[in-house]
Amino acid sequence: TPISTAAIFLALTPLLTIGLAIVHRQEPFRLQGLLGSLLAVAGVAVIFADQLSADIPLGSLVLLALGALSLAETGIVVKLIPRSDPRATNAVAMLTAAVLLFGLSLVAGETPALPAQVATWAAFAYIATLGSVLLFGLFVYALERWTASAVSYSDLLIPLVTIGIATLLTGERVSATFLVGGVIVLVGVFVGAFLTLPRRRPASSTLPECIAVEPEAAPTDQAPRVATERA
Repeated sequence: TPISTAAIFLALTPLLTIGLAIVHRQEPFRLQGLLGSLLAVAGVAVIFADQLSADIPLGSLVLLALGALSLAETGIVVKLIPRSDPRATNAVAMLTAAVLLFGLSLVAGETPALPAQVATWAAFAYIATLGSVLLFGLFVYALERWTASAVSYSDLLIPLVTIGIATLLTGERVSATFLVGGVIVLVGVFVGAFLTLPRRRPASSTLPECIAVEPEAAPTDQAPRVATERA
């Protein structure tokens, strides 16, 4: 599966997080979230059609969608844990993932072996430090201070950076249909995550306004008083 395709699917994380936050009753429902979701689904459908025509297995695309859903649920689960320590949460998550991946590797019949190329060791060092420990630690740190949907907005930068790097380093070429689908996805995410719809103002009453009128002060009868004083 091309790296650019995986990056576009990860851009769905903010919208998926908004939906999961509503299901878990962490955040209220918003109309723009629904509109953005519909646009993003349309963009993903365009990408699906383009990638299937490029002989990319349907199972790989489905796994990418499930991966984005799992990433969105991660933010929700971490948010449900009160006062979660970034280091402890990171250690538990990484060890659990390592055990699961090693088990899946054995089930798939893969033979354990150490990398033989320098580039592979460099990629492994990056993933083991900056790409996992530091990244996940900052992710948990931000979740302690922001909402899950606000933190997930950072995933919008993934396609922009990944497609550019993949084009330079691996020579990946993207089709016009893929770019159109990616733009639709990003527009949908923008609508669902950032767009603020104007609030409806209450309809004004058709009845005329009643203006309060202060009563006039009664005139003082000064003439009789003057006549009495003279008398």
